[in-house]
Amino acid sequence: MEKKPHTIGTVTFDQIRSKMPHTGRALLIQEDVIVALGDNMLPVGGTTCFTPNANHCSGHFPGYPVCPAHILVELAAQLLGVVAYGPTLWLAPAQEDGPSVPFFRGLGEATFRLIATPEHILVLTAEITSMRSALVVGNVKIECTGKKKVADIKGIRIAPK
Repeated sequence: MEKKPHTIGTVTFDQIRSKMPHTGRALLIQEDVIVALGDNMLPVGGTTCFTPNANHCSGHFPGYPVCPAHILVELAAQLLGVVAYGPTLWLAPAQEDGPSVPFFRGLGEATFRLIATPEHILVLTAEITSMRSALVVGNVKIECTGKKKVADIKGIRIAPK
C-alpha cells in the first residue's frame, strides 16, 4: 500500500513571536516552522533552521565560540511546542486571557555528536511520538550542513502549566 503524504502547514516566525511568551535572547526560534499534519489533522512533526550567534555562545568557551548544549535542548523544546500546538495555539485567534502555552517538562536523553558554532546552519527536525491529553512527547534531531548529526534529543516532554 502506498503511503499517503502528510498535509503541510507553516507557522510563521511572526505568528510564533506574537504568541510565544519568550522574548529577547530567550526566544530561540528564528524562522518559520514547517509542520506536518497526519491523516487526523493532528501534528506529527516539523522542521526549522537555526544559526547560533555570538549571544548564544558568549562566554561559553572564550576565544572558541561554542553553542551550549542547554541552548540546543531549549531550542528543541521550543520547536516541539510550536509543532505540537501549531494548529490549535499558534494559528488560533488571540484570546483575551492569553494562550495556555506549553512548558518544558523534561527529557529522556540527549546525545551531542558535533560542536555547534556560529558558522553552522542547523536544521532541526521534530517528531511527535506521543500525545496524551495535553502532554506531548517527542524527539528532535539536529543536523548541520552535509547532514552531519549535531544532536539527538529524545523523550522531550512539554505540557501547558
